[in-house]
Amino acid sequence: MKKQGRGRKKSSGLGMPGWLPILVVASLGILAFWNSFDVPFVFDDYLSVQNNPDVRFGAGTDRLDIGGRPLLYLTFMFNYWLHDQEVWGYHLVNLILHLMNGLLIMFSARSVFRKVDVEESKSRVFAMLAAS
Repeated sequence: MKKQGRGRKKSSGLGMPGWLPILVVASLGILAFWNSFDVPFVFDDYLSVQNNPDVRFGAGTDRLDIGGRPLLYLTFMFNYWLHDQEVWGYHLVNLILHLMNGLLIMFSARSVFRKVDVEESKSRVFAMLAAS
């Protein structure tokens, strides 16, 4: 006997390939950050990165209270290790982290829309809009 479950509703014509929402979210993220690659360190970057001995010498790796934002400062240390004072690398890592977060939001939203029984094609569109 076949198990009965909630079936997906038929598509209403909003269908799009599964890769298209990923491409749209990634393209919007790249477009939003594209002009930041030539920007120098500004404002609190001098204290947070350039003149911070925990970042420059990795002294903060033995404790997790680096400025109250441990993950942020660990990425700064990693960037400093890779790129020293080259700003482009910091912006690239920032872009990658933001793209990953946007995709995480999109996949989470799509899962939520599926749970409330939204059509598959509409759940893709709604999730893409939530992440954009």
